[in-house]
Amino acid sequence: MLFEAVGKNDVEAVKSILKDKKINVNIQYKHGYTVLITASEKNHIEIVKLLLESSNKTNLDVNIQNLVGNTALIEASSQGHVEIVKLLLENPEKTNIDVNIKNYLGNTALRSSSLKEHNKIIKLLLRYRNTKLYNVIEYYQIKEILRIHFINPSNFWRQPKKEVKYYDKRF
Repeated sequence: MLFEAVGKNDVEAVKSILKDKKINVNIQYKHGYTVLITASEKNHIEIVKLLLESSNKTNLDVNIQNLVGNTALIEASSQGHVEIVKLLLENPEKTNIDVNIKNYLGNTALRSSSLKEHNKIIKLLLRYRNTKLYNVIEYYQIKEILRIHFINPSNFWRQPKKEVKYYDKRF
C-alpha cells in the first residue's frame, strides 16, 4: 500500500499510512527499491519530506541500497533533483546519511551527479561536511565541470563560505 501511494505521489495516502506505528518504511520492493529511493528518484518532494519527518518513529534508513547499489541520495543526484538532495542533506544527525556510499559501479552521489553535469548538486555535495573525492581523476573531472560551468575552480576552493548549518566550513 505505501509503495503504491508513493509511486502515485499520493501525499494524503502516505500521511495516513505513516500514522500506523507498525509500518516498516525500509522494506525493499522490486529491484531493492524502498519508498524513499522511489520518492527520491521520481522527485516527489512532499513525500520525501513526510518520510524524513517521520524518521524518528519509523526508523527510516536513508542509506539502504537497491539492487545496483544506489541509495536515495545517489538516485536523486543522478536524476538532478536538487530539492530532494537538499532535503536528504539537511539533517545529517537525524538521518545519519552517508554521502560516500558507492553503488556497484563505484559511483558515489557526487560522481553520479558529475557524470550528468548536475552542477547545483555538485556544489551542494562538495560543500557537505563528509564528502570525499576518492581519486585524482574524480577531482580533475569535477574541477573541469566547475571551470566550464561556474567559476575559476582554483577560486572555488578558497571562496568565503556562507554560514550554513550542517555543512562543512572547510571550503
